Amino acid sequence: MTRAYLLKKLQPPMNLMLKICFFSFFSIFISNAFGQLPSTRFDRLYPPSAMRGTEVEVNVAGADLEGVKWMNFSHDALKAEPKKNEYGEIVANVFLLKVAGDAPIG
Repeated sequence: MTRAYLLKKLQPPMNLMLKICFFSFFSIFISNAFGQLPSTRFDRLYPPSAMRGTEVEVNVAGADLEGVKWMNFSHDALKAEPKKNEYGEIVANVFLLKVAGDAPIG
């Protein structure tokens, strides 16, 4: 048997092993690259209530609140937008909550 014959015979399994090693090595590192950002958690909202048809300034405190620019509510009658100072800059962790007049109680 010649050397060229042996190389051709061993080549396909070696290519397969190389591909498997390459894929498994990089899949470990790629999976870590797709980490999740921390989710925002509200620990305190003050004031805890508002009357229908009013606008209230709400202060929030919690974890991972950096850069929070909006709040999402389960009912369309509640809308919040970040409070802005006299220069038009967003005030951190303060929102203006608008409660519609037809908002349900509770």
